[in-house]
Amino acid sequence: MSGLPGVVVYAIFSGSSKPMTSLYVFEDAGIGRNITLMTSLLCLAFGFLYYVVIPWRVYPGQTIGKKNYAYQDCTP
Repeated sequence: MSGLPGVVVYAIFSGSSKPMTSLYVFEDAGIGRNITLMTSLLCLAFGFLYYVVIPWRVYPGQTIGKKNYAYQDCTP
């Protein structure tokens, strides 16, 4: 989930629908280092938001997917 911004940015700037395997393909597609760095930071921020902030503050103990499927962890 944290790689979603990278996939979107790669598709926009490269115009390719080819699957992206890592951020190293940005340079091969002619995308500059600044955009690659900003995309990396955006991926980290998105991952932190999704996996830390949302389960901590928005839906305590649940990510968005768990909330949508009404998943409950039954640990004692």
